[in-house]
Amino acid sequence: MRNDLDMFAQHDWACERDDFDLLNSLISRRRAGRSCAIISRRLLRQFGGIGRVLRATPQELSQVKGVDDAIVRDFRQTRALMQAMARAELHQAHVLDDPEAVFEFCRLLLAGERREQFHVLYLDRAFHLTAHECLQVGTVDHVTVYPREVMGRAIQHAATSIILVHNHPSGNQRPSPGDVAMTRQLVEAGRYLRIEVADHIIVGGEGNFSFRRSGLLAKAE
Repeated sequence: MRNDLDMFAQHDWACERDDFDLLNSLISRRRAGRSCAIISRRLLRQFGGIGRVLRATPQELSQVKGVDDAIVRDFRQTRALMQAMARAELHQAHVLDDPEAVFEFCRLLLAGERREQFHVLYLDRAFHLTAHECLQVGTVDHVTVYPREVMGRAIQHAATSIILVHNHPSGNQRPSPGDVAMTRQLVEAGRYLRIEVADHIIVGGEGNFSFRRSGLLAKAE
């Protein structure tokens, strides 16, 4: 046990202290004493952050010494609860007036995911969230987006505007040339259908990128 602690002490925990404290609190429901700290640090060393821990599969988590089925269930329930709370808050908000709530919801959905995913938030005329879907799951560095499918689902949800969301597992939240081109295609398709693309948010390792805030969305229009 001392070897484990000595090894962990060599790491810089300054930026990860909050993650460590949260994991330690969760695990303490199933473990007591020093074992909580050891398991928490093993998880952070293995996955790199609490987002990746909570999104890890049961098979991945079970490979970490000390993690049992009860801890895995607690992690899954915690993730589901956080997402449900963020979704409930977003449903009550005027989305464009509360971008931070949108960013928080997107991070809870996608931060730490190891494959790119493409999600769409559907909004009504008052810019309230009416539905949310994951339309595509891709690879570690690419996800295919079909404009016809995106707009078709928007029509089915009677949405008058949509927010596009996807993640970069590499951690870099800056848009690629492909991201910019895809956004431009969807803005153009939406123009003919009178469905506004209100924003395109990219979830990266350290934060989010907003096409709307950056001015890129105006250029796409």
